[in-house]
Amino acid sequence: MLYDDHDWVGRYRPASKTPWQGRSDGPGARRFHEVFICDDLRQPLAVSSDAMNFGLLGFASDEGVKRNHGRTGAVKGPDAIRETLAKFPANVPENWKFFDVGDITCDDGDLEAAQQCLAKTVHALLEQGIFPLLIGGGHEISWGHYQGLRQALPETEFSIINFDSHFDMRPLNGKKQGSSGTSFLQIAEDCRSRELPFHYTCFGIQNFGNTSALFNTAKNYGVRYVSAEAYHSGVSQKDHILESVLSEKLGIYATVCLDVFAAPFAPGVSAPQPLGLFPYHVLPQIKTLARSGLTIGFDVAEMNPKYDCDGRTAHLAASLISTFVHEVVSDRYSKGPLSCCE
Repeated sequence: MLYDDHDWVGRYRPASKTPWQGRSDGPGARRFHEVFICDDLRQPLAVSSDAMNFGLLGFASDEGVKRNHGRTGAVKGPDAIRETLAKFPANVPENWKFFDVGDITCDDGDLEAAQQCLAKTVHALLEQGIFPLLIGGGHEISWGHYQGLRQALPETEFSIINFDSHFDMRPLNGKKQGSSGTSFLQIAEDCRSRELPFHYTCFGIQNFGNTSALFNTAKNYGVRYVSAEAYHSGVSQKDHILESVLSEKLGIYATVCLDVFAAPFAPGVSAPQPLGLFPYHVLPQIKTLARSGLTIGFDVAEMNPKYDCDGRTAHLAASLISTFVHEVVSDRYSKGPLSCCE
């Protein structure tokens, strides 16, 4: 059990009601602060056996960003997203459960241990039939999130879709440590060790944000990608590529690095992008993923309140999460519970 794991307990912070504040508009007009249940994973959750269960989990870490020489501050990202999402309308079925299960922290610089604890938490959510919605924190969240999915599905092929300006396939540092820029190389190597295919697709790649060595690494690992330039030029094959991924009928781990968006929409990130994507480049694809019934985990990373302006990045992050949830509602209402481990 998680509460018997002393390392996990030391890094776990139960959910607080503090971020979940907002206006109440009466019956039939619920907002997310009226939907989310703040809970503690050190005890079993009261999940619904006949409806969807979502678990919002924060990864309060920017140790990976620090190692990657980026702008720190994403450690406070989870609560910034909560505070904004709290005020959004929640047009969701009454019997669906939404749990805020708190955060995994990384206060001591031991990112590897924090990622292992994140993995255990994701695995515990899946075991209880709870769909993991993760919020960060740096994009080092992906290595921990993936490990949790892998623990639940040890020998199963699944596909990774990353909305990101970077491949995040940099080599480990001289101490053989990962960072916010290494998660997907770590995942590729884990797949290789398990003799499983590595299915990885990136949308929004910046030509000037990745070295030629990174493009070669991506090519060598068979990565499919669409550049940000292709989106803006109007000749993008993004929909065709997404349809191709979905046609494989594999479970999908979907992750959004907020630095995929142009800086006016997402100033609060580690690496702001002057030529990044627009929100409506990405939202239709998020809707498609949610409606596919194939997504087994979803996260939003690189929320950095320290550099946010007018809460733009937090609002964008909350919009992505709200869009994903409401599209799942549209697709799955009246279909019974979703088994996240099928």
